[in-house]
Amino acid sequence: MNLPAHTWGILLASVVVFVMSFRIRNVKLQYALIFLAGAGIRLAFATTVELLNTWDEQYHAVVAKHMSEHPFHPTLYDQHVLSYDYTDWSSNGVWLHKPPFFLWLMAISIKLFGTSALAVRIPSIVISGIIPVALLSISRRLASPSAGWWAAAIWIFNPMSVLLATGRYPTDHNDLIFTGCITLSFWAWMKYEEVRNVKWAVFIGLLVSTAVLTKWLTGLWVFLPWILRMVRTRDVADLKLLVLSLTIAALPVLAWYSWTFYAFPLEAAYEMAYNSEHFWVAVEGHEGPWWYHFNEIFWHFGVLTGGLCILGLYPLYRKRWELIVSLLFVYVFFAFAATKMSGFTFMMAAPMALSGGYVIAWLQGKWKKWVVFSAALIALLLQLNAPHLSSVLNVDENPYRKGRLEMTQTLLNWTETDRRDDWVIFNVPNDQRALFLFYSDAIPYSEPLTEFKGMKRYNIGTWKDGNIVPLQSAQD
Repeated sequence: MNLPAHTWGILLASVVVFVMSFRIRNVKLQYALIFLAGAGIRLAFATTVELLNTWDEQYHAVVAKHMSEHPFHPTLYDQHVLSYDYTDWSSNGVWLHKPPFFLWLMAISIKLFGTSALAVRIPSIVISGIIPVALLSISRRLASPSAGWWAAAIWIFNPMSVLLATGRYPTDHNDLIFTGCITLSFWAWMKYEEVRNVKWAVFIGLLVSTAVLTKWLTGLWVFLPWILRMVRTRDVADLKLLVLSLTIAALPVLAWYSWTFYAFPLEAAYEMAYNSEHFWVAVEGHEGPWWYHFNEIFWHFGVLTGGLCILGLYPLYRKRWELIVSLLFVYVFFAFAATKMSGFTFMMAAPMALSGGYVIAWLQGKWKKWVVFSAALIALLLQLNAPHLSSVLNVDENPYRKGRLEMTQTLLNWTETDRRDDWVIFNVPNDQRALFLFYSDAIPYSEPLTEFKGMKRYNIGTWKDGNIVPLQSAQD
């Protein structure tokens, strides 16, 4: 498997740290070790090479880079010198194709750690460590510490989440961070259920707002089991707190969309209409049968683990049927939606992983504990499928990725002492313009060389045979 030595070192250390956490009885130390394991595995794969991925990651990276300078004015191109289509999210100016929260996290990381692929991925890496900690905490209230540990294992060795956190699967950091927001809102609701006070109601609202501002209205998910729990128990005593939490969730969302419709009315109106089309129209060719998302369970979690996650739903949630109904609602909702994308239902990774963890913990209680432990851990390690991830991340045997890597290195050398913000570069391949935008401040176009009219203050160049060829100096 063609992976750097440091990747193998971090992977091995992460597995060892996670296995050590099984024997730890100090809860805080156990949480720390589980966090390190979850973040460590993503860090290992995120640092294989300095290369942004197509399609989505490179665009998210560019917008986040620009938002690190102007957080409330998201742009793909900060400026254009040629006419452009504002409806084309891969080449427009103002960029409202995705809500801003995950981009803000990436922008903060870029501001702190510089313009690099790793900086783009750090928020996903951190959240990938927080999610299994939240799973263990939830399970202590919903099932058992043992079930929570195995739920954490299902997440930590989950290949889908690794691909998202490393930008190798649509829509990468957007779906990973959204899953984290949903998981944390679920965790906060479980904490709220113990005390039912204002503090936790407000905290739930804030977490829900981050979810909605990362994806869209499916970020409201946690309110569904909350309402259904009130129906099940016929207890509406905390209705005021529910309304308070909804209000807190709505305020940042309303503020952001009010701002975008005021500041960027044309782009905001188009993107709002475009988002609504996803339910009725298979946008960008993303179509599939009604059972598409049910089948994706076995891609998200693997065939074996996916089966365990399904088998554990009823025994784990039988006394909390609102959780089963809420989970199924997501799958049924997207079954009816015309647009089918795998990541849409990955938001349910937390309740699914808890279900699978519950089954493994139950098996440990029925059979020899260490036999089940060893078999389950080996199965999860095999499911991580490092050979497959290695092939996906490989550069040397992939001419396309090798070409992108060479362009990246050329750009890093070209911008070593100058961000090149006074350059316009023509003939850049359409799917690689984002590399120019991220690693330089030059303005790239896929069009062939055009007239220099209106570009006298720019240096003009063209991309040819893997090099930037100057054609006109701004001094001329």
